[in-house]
Amino acid sequence: MALSDTISALGTSIINLVDGKTIYQPITTLSNGTVALENKPTIYKITPSAATTFTFSTTNLTLSSSRSYTFELCVDMSTVQTLTFPASVKWQDDETPDLSETGTYFLVFRTIDGGTNWFGNLQGRWN
Repeated sequence: MALSDTISALGTSIINLVDGKTIYQPITTLSNGTVALENKPTIYKITPSAATTFTFSTTNLTLSSSRSYTFELCVDMSTVQTLTFPASVKWQDDETPDLSETGTYFLVFRTIDGGTNWFGNLQGRWN
């Protein structure tokens, strides 16, 4: 069994750049703002029904400054809510993205220093 077949069998949705096969990435639905990061590529999804403060929990994850870690957050903003991100999130040009319209937002967070700082990036909003 090839590596891509093994990953596919695990139920994991990214494109394998080596042989072009689709690999599925799990989606974890959040009930609150706690993002319990895992040792596998995961997309976290939330539909906030009230103001939400996010925290990034690394309890299940070993981070180090010798490698990067990236995760995605999908926010289904069917009604506009105030979202607050950890102080450790650094946004491009020090500007928190405007999430004040309904729609589905995709954000990406990366760390290269073991989780001390997270670099946040708004990928876009879709209706």
